Amino acid sequence: MKIGVFDSGMGGLLILEALRKELPEYDYIFYGDTKNLPYGNKSKEEVLSLSQAAFSWLSESGCGLIICACNSVSAEALEELQGDFETLGVILPTVQSVRDSGLANLLLIATKRTVDSYRYENELSDTKLFSVAAPELALLIEENKYKKAIEYASSLIDKKVSDGEVEGVILGCTHYSKIKNQLRTAYPEIRFFSQDEIIPNTLINYLNTNIK
Repeated sequence: MKIGVFDSGMGGLLILEALRKELPEYDYIFYGDTKNLPYGNKSKEEVLSLSQAAFSWLSESGCGLIICACNSVSAEALEELQGDFETLGVILPTVQSVRDSGLANLLLIATKRTVDSYRYENELSDTKLFSVAAPELALLIEENKYKKAIEYASSLIDKKVSDGEVEGVILGCTHYSKIKNQLRTAYPEIRFFSQDEIIPNTLINYLNTNIK
């Protein structure tokens, strides 16, 4: 079976790298819509239209399953896409990982589109979740401006850490996985939820359940 991986850019490649490491026996096709990067600053209608085109291309290329590595699409368009395509998103597996951790005070750093969707808040209504939009962060990472990206992310974290209210940080864009190690070094007392570490197990569970 061919497995498609879709994102607007580098974040999807990080997910693909993690999947190939854990499940090298499968064929993968990657669709990175860098022409329209970033999705997180677009309207819900634009996100749906662009992702429908990408999913159609992956399906026509023989992908029986599509991993949606974009939080903005997972938040705003995935339910509609699942009517036509077999697909797994990144938000629900991340939410489950947070629930399994038992942490109650969390910070979500994500794109404006993801934050405005309130998807994480709705799924984690039993936790204290602070959501902060980082409209420039994915682009800084895409442009290899890692020092600025780390400084930007750190400034968002510091605002909550100073209040002593954060036990965990959800990196709510797959691009952010690129700076997870630097953030963990800077904040050793905080647990970081990085989707490149979460999604491979989600795919393994899906395959074990659905592929005989």
